[in-house]
Amino acid sequence: MSAQNRKIESALDNSNLTPHFFESMDRINRAIHSTSDLDQMMVNVLDTVLGIFECDRAFLVYPCDPEAEFWHVPMERTRPEFPGANASRAQIPMLQDVAASLRILLENQEPVTFGEGNEHPIAAESLDEFNIKSFMSMAIYPKVDKPWQFGIHQCSRNRTWSPSEVRLFQYIGRRLGDGLSLLLTFTELKKREETYSRIVTLASEGIWSIDASGKTTYANARMTEILGYSADEMEGRPVTDFMFEEDIPGFLQKLKAGFSNAPTPYERRYRRKNGDTVWVSVSATGIHDEDGNPIGGFGMISDITEKKQAEEALYRLNQELEAKVEARTRELQVSHEKLEEAYRELKQAHASILHQEKMASIGQLASGIAHEINTPSQYVRNNISFIQESLDEVLSGMRACLETVTKLKDGKTRSESLDNLETVLEELDYDYLKEELPRALNESAEGVDRITNIVVAMKDFAKPSRDVPEPVDISKLIEDTIEISRNSWKSVAELVVEPSPKPLVVAGLRDELGQVVLHLILNAADAIEAENQDSDALGRIRIQTIGSETWAEIVVQDSGCGMTPEVQQRVFEPFFTTKDVGRGSGQGLAIAYHIITDKHDGELLVDSSPGEGSTFTIRLPVMVQPGNTY
Repeated sequence: MSAQNRKIESALDNSNLTPHFFESMDRINRAIHSTSDLDQMMVNVLDTVLGIFECDRAFLVYPCDPEAEFWHVPMERTRPEFPGANASRAQIPMLQDVAASLRILLENQEPVTFGEGNEHPIAAESLDEFNIKSFMSMAIYPKVDKPWQFGIHQCSRNRTWSPSEVRLFQYIGRRLGDGLSLLLTFTELKKREETYSRIVTLASEGIWSIDASGKTTYANARMTEILGYSADEMEGRPVTDFMFEEDIPGFLQKLKAGFSNAPTPYERRYRRKNGDTVWVSVSATGIHDEDGNPIGGFGMISDITEKKQAEEALYRLNQELEAKVEARTRELQVSHEKLEEAYRELKQAHASILHQEKMASIGQLASGIAHEINTPSQYVRNNISFIQESLDEVLSGMRACLETVTKLKDGKTRSESLDNLETVLEELDYDYLKEELPRALNESAEGVDRITNIVVAMKDFAKPSRDVPEPVDISKLIEDTIEISRNSWKSVAELVVEPSPKPLVVAGLRDELGQVVLHLILNAADAIEAENQDSDALGRIRIQTIGSETWAEIVVQDSGCGMTPEVQQRVFEPFFTTKDVGRGSGQGLAIAYHIITDKHDGELLVDSSPGEGSTFTIRLPVMVQPGNTY
């Protein structure tokens, strides 16, 4: 592992990094391991950088040298609508503004941000030629040649890079530096191999010929150079003298099987005269006499020690990275399990808060509901007293009538009996009783119905919550909510309902939707009371339902005190309230927002101005029903 890698790993172990950081680094590592083609690996890394930062361009510039006459972009990945300098494959002259930005990169150990709201302005040439609004860049230092520039561009909009993004970009840049070192080293090795191929064509590669027993018959100067022996020291000695003991059985088996006329390429290690290991690429073919009998063979030998060392180094690095990724994955799994446990606890806590808020609403309504029930109960009680008194009078009159009838049957004076009967009837006031008794009975029936409606509405509101959505009639929901909240608004406002001409039905949790509507009505009443506290005038609460083919809307509008823009921005925050201490916990609208947006995939919107009232709009996906056309 390189010293730079060790520093990065130390920083990873000692920094309070986020899961997003580890996930992003994991994506970078997977991009590195996704292919053995190093050029494609760099392309994959830049594509991954585009996705991680959601930027418009990721690139490598060479050289990161303000003194150079030209610069170019060897590798770049962009959004289709923002092609960059790599599209032309051209050498670009080094202008003063660009050179100045490169000096800034070389002077800083960390990434540097450019553009409006960032550390440095963007060069005018970059603005005009490459349509750059903001960018972040850093110098990376591969082990081969000069420094390179690694950067990302934001072309579609201005962007201020956060400290966490800068830190993540820095670690990716360091990781990319290691990858670039391997790429450049591998490219250099490929160039050498191509050079070796040309040398073989010119007979300047190592050439080694042996007889049928495996003894050396010839080694050219390059071959002796590869093994570190002179030609005289090699001639006549078996090939096994230059091999490691554990490799000899395999070679003897191949020698026994004979040499093929076709070239046989393979790789093999040999022991140099000084004891070092040398890896070679061999292209061997057999030598046969006129009768086709094998008499020996020869091979074209290329020294590939550096390539093998690079491959071994890359393999070791991959193994180390895979081990680290596996360790990070285990850590993330543990973190994920902890997050799941925390989420379960949070969900339970939220359910508890939701129930508490609901119970608080019931408590707030309790005295008003008692009053609402007491009023019809009182006039039912008064009417019963009136009916009782009237019934006593009627019964008394009926007794007088019976007595009169009896007297008439006994032959007593007729006129006296009729006079008594007339007096009784006058006292009964038949016309009055004929009108008032039915009215008293009707009022009593209405009072009982009123009490029944209040009790049913309260029962629906207070019943335990169900987790399974069910069809909810919006009009019935509003009617019940108005019923149980009547005493909270009737003394401060006139409430007007403007229903949709078509029935509105949504799939949802009825009691929780009722809790939201109730809270909006109570808030409207509080706002009107605050606005009219020095006046006896009634305010106005307007509830409107609007339907479309896809959405059902409940609009609650009040003529209350309204809100400032600052209050509107925070109105759905938990525990934020403008009410006096003891009149609100600041959770009602936060819970309402959660119920509508998270549990019902809807929207809760607010529009308000100081002194002009507030309008809250609930938007819910409508249940498709036959005939529901708007």
